[in-house]
Amino acid sequence: MPTIHANSSGVIYRTFQSSHANARDATSGIALNTTSTSWTAHTYSVGPSRGGGLAYRIDRIFIYFDTSAITSTPASATFSIQRTTSAPVGKFAIVKSNAFGGDGQTSLATGDFDAFPGFSAGNTMNGNVTDYCDSAIDASAWGTSNGYNDTAITLNSTALSDMASNDFLILAIVDSAFDYKDVDGGPSVSNRLPHYTAAFTGTTRDPKLDYVAAGYGNDVIGVASADIGEVNAVATANIAEINGL
Repeated sequence: MPTIHANSSGVIYRTFQSSHANARDATSGIALNTTSTSWTAHTYSVGPSRGGGLAYRIDRIFIYFDTSAITSTPASATFSIQRTTSAPVGKFAIVKSNAFGGDGQTSLATGDFDAFPGFSAGNTMNGNVTDYCDSAIDASAWGTSNGYNDTAITLNSTALSDMASNDFLILAIVDSAFDYKDVDGGPSVSNRLPHYTAAFTGTTRDPKLDYVAAGYGNDVIGVASADIGEVNAVATANIAEINGL
């Protein structure tokens, strides 16, 4: 199963905001981080402010993959991210992003905070942005030790199509209960995803995609390709054509 490691990743965040809307609906983050090898993304946090009232924080994770080697839509793919020794809390959604210049050729910028096609301030992301995963991911259910998520994060058909039709896949991880749905979580929420980033030395802890190539998709002497495991000891997933067809 081929693996693609993230080329770059980063977190854009808005901290110490006086309202849910101020934290969520801005067109730019307060700051970003693309250099730390690990980062605790506070995907949605709200609690008492020192000056009275509440303080809101929203972090969004952006990840760019080079998928130029994929020329046909994969049969399936999973996304994995490695947690640190700190426990994740909450659920998150995986959505399409046009950060990194839209094609991965530009560095992540604070102005990419709302870089989701279809996003608009004051509206839910549900049904407006493009989902790359059909259900929310419960990070709280992952194991207690650092390592890649121990439950598969399966990408949907839209993500598979984009992996083939573009030379890149750019996704964002956002809190699903409050940021994605545009729900004020006050007065007390502390959702977070501590994770290793693409800046980690080597690729052993980088976010990654694992995919299954579609392979040969036609009958062979009347036998459906789905019922054929190999042709002359070559796995059908690695066969693009037979005798030029």
